[in-house]
Amino acid sequence: HSMGGVAVQLFCLNHPEIAAERVAGIVLLSTLAKTYLSGNRRLLQLIDRVSAATPDVGGVLALSNVGLLISRIGFGKHPQPSHVELTRQMILACSTETRKASPSALLGLHLSRELKQLAVPTLVICGANDVLTPPAESRRIARLIPGARLEMLEGTGHMGMLERSETVDRLITDFAHEVQHRGSEARSSARPDQQASA
Repeated sequence: HSMGGVAVQLFCLNHPEIAAERVAGIVLLSTLAKTYLSGNRRLLQLIDRVSAATPDVGGVLALSNVGLLISRIGFGKHPQPSHVELTRQMILACSTETRKASPSALLGLHLSRELKQLAVPTLVICGANDVLTPPAESRRIARLIPGARLEMLEGTGHMGMLERSETVDRLITDFAHEVQHRGSEARSSARPDQQASA
């Protein structure tokens, strides 16, 4: 999910041989492969300096009402208040260093060319009302990764695993069965060749 999806993409791209051997498929939930600022080096440096000098958002999130309002941005049309509060608490549980460094880590992100080489079965899931990782980015990721499938969750924001937990669980479970079945077929079709060469 989100920055975790960035990490998964980078792992598969940087270690394709390990991914081919050990990864049956990946799910990219509400994530990015590129930010709008990725191509402008001077602007990136300026934003990086400004964010380094900006106070940690934790102080604002600690204020219950304001913190809930900020956390609400991550949700779609009808979030449960308990989910918004859980999100606020999760962000507060991160260290100050992590909260400050995470936006900077995304600023130069640009995996567009590399994604065409990603050879792992991929399911892309995004909320249609996600303002943090917009649906257009998920559509682009699904277009770039060969054979990727896109699932759009109507009325859902960035926190799809909370907002539509049953749907997300079902999509992931079905995808896991699909790639396991594909893997089993590939292994069984490879056996006669291996026996013949032995």
